[in-house]
Amino acid sequence: MSPASQFVGIFVLGVVLVQVLSVGLLLWGRRRSMLRLPKLGDAGVVFVEGLVAGYSHKTFMTRIGGSFKCLTVVVTGSDLSLTTSFPYTVFARDLDIEHLIPLGKILKVEERGSIVEVEFLNEAGLPAKFSLRLRKAGEFVSAMRAKAFVSP
Repeated sequence: MSPASQFVGIFVLGVVLVQVLSVGLLLWGRRRSMLRLPKLGDAGVVFVEGLVAGYSHKTFMTRIGGSFKCLTVVVTGSDLSLTTSFPYTVFARDLDIEHLIPLGKILKVEERGSIVEVEFLNEAGLPAKFSLRLRKAGEFVSAMRAKAFVSP
């Protein structure tokens, strides 16, 4: 083997090793976050919609970043969850688009056409807000108002 082909082989092996380690660290970080999200088949699921677009109102960057058709919204008898699937989980924390919110912490749900704005208290007890573009916006608002005591 020539030194050039040995170098290419070692280089490719190094790139593959870095990629495997990166994916492993991402998955480990996701598991470590301990965010217990409901599964679609769990008992008590009242509303489910996938391929939802949405964004957080936390900062300017989260407003323009957001997600386009990569969120799943699940309403159960006790929680509202916004989840993403891999590889979007990499950006979920930075864009503030993944949440598990007890229904008792939701302050307001407002429908504006196909956009629904949800105001809630975050983990620190401070008001926060996000917007969702739902195909079944009316069903979502009805499910939220039936399960949580939120103002219209």
